[in-house]
Amino acid sequence: MLNTLNIKKIYFFSIFIFITTLGIYFYNYPLNEDSVWIVYSTLKMLNGATLYIDIVEVNPPLIFLLNTIPVYLGELIGMKITIAYVIFTLFLSIVSLYLSNLIFKANKKFSQTQYYLLQIALLFTLVILPSKEFGERASLYDFYFSIYFYDDVSR
Repeated sequence: MLNTLNIKKIYFFSIFIFITTLGIYFYNYPLNEDSVWIVYSTLKMLNGATLYIDIVEVNPPLIFLLNTIPVYLGELIGMKITIAYVIFTLFLSIVSLYLSNLIFKANKKFSQTQYYLLQIALLFTLVILPSKEFGERASLYDFYFSIYFYDDVSR
């Protein structure tokens, strides 16, 4: 039987594996073509191109507005834009995990074991599973949706 101390160790080990896996993955494999296209289109948009006129695109404008943050900051500090994009997307996943964590902690119907298992499942679902599609519109949707989902589950 798993006790809370063992689950806590598994939880922190999962975070370590998560960071290591992402580091190895993004060191060896570039972003996929869809993510790169969105980053490139956002850069063109920031340089004066008009979305849907100068940039042929079917994605809604919010994805480009959201990506102006890492593209602009990457340009501002002289960082590779794709690296800024990955860091920003990881930041969004961490915010989603943190907010879900607050929801779980506020709810007393979960035991500590259930709490840590749900956090491990969320970490795996939000970041490890979509690694090939990392940062695309669907995985960003999952970051935002998971907060509402776990809030609903914990009621």
